Amino acid sequence: MRHSDKLVVAGVLAFSVLAGLWAQFMGLEPAADAFIDFLTFAAVAGGLVFIYEARDELGGETARNLEILGIGLLVFVLAYWPSYTWSTVGSPEWLGMTTGFWSMLFGLANFVGLAIVTYAFYTFWEMAQ
Repeated sequence: MRHSDKLVVAGVLAFSVLAGLWAQFMGLEPAADAFIDFLTFAAVAGGLVFIYEARDELGGETARNLEILGIGLLVFVLAYWPSYTWSTVGSPEWLGMTTGFWSMLFGLANFVGLAIVTYAFYTFWEMAQ
């Protein structure tokens, strides 16, 4: 990784820790905060834009792998939004379905999104062989 890559990763991790400390010292309670949902969506949407722009330039197997990666990120963020909100409002029963149903649905939907991302990385590795 380049030095600038390491700075971005370290900066984002430091931002997360600082946000947690800020919440601790301010006495904030977990809430269904639309701002956190927005940040998650913005990060994934930004990645999807870069994937969309790069796939046309790269073409072939690389474009295919990027599309798989993008689909995985999209599935993850679409599963994450309701999952996060549901968890922070106390994991209630919704639409007549039990908390067990929602827990399993959201948990597996998040897993599926990340599994697709993992598969995309596998396709990149396979392409490199």
